[in-house]
Amino acid sequence: MELEEWIRGIEKIFTTLEFPEDKKVNIGIFYLTKEVRFWWKAIKERLLGLDSTSRFLEELKMSGSLTVMQYASKFTELSKFISEFVSSERLKMRRFEEGLAFYIHDQLAGQLILTYKELYERVAEVEQMKTELRALKPINQTKKWTE
Repeated sequence: MELEEWIRGIEKIFTTLEFPEDKKVNIGIFYLTKEVRFWWKAIKERLLGLDSTSRFLEELKMSGSLTVMQYASKFTELSKFISEFVSSERLKMRRFEEGLAFYIHDQLAGQLILTYKELYERVAEVEQMKTELRALKPINQTKKWTE
């Protein structure tokens, strides 16, 4: 939760000193501390030169092997850096869905989901079902049917 404390602190500085939007990234980088600085060093080369939306999506796509819980955590963390990207509940839900695996999209098709929380819960259920099915698959494959 050090990251969240840093974000609150930097947002307080931005508000108090009334920094313009186009200066906030560079000033924020200057004030990076501890683990946040390590995070920035790890991703800055991948992100430099891209617009904020592209940066956000690219960072999420790099997280393809994460569990739903890990993905949601990373999504929330990155959302704090680009709040306009998830400025409404509906937009936040759409952006979250963009980073999900295809099999999850397929399972959500046609479902009426009204909140981000509900979306997260449904996605977690789909992941749980797939995990359970994978656990059963080896048993079914070893069974030989004869006529």
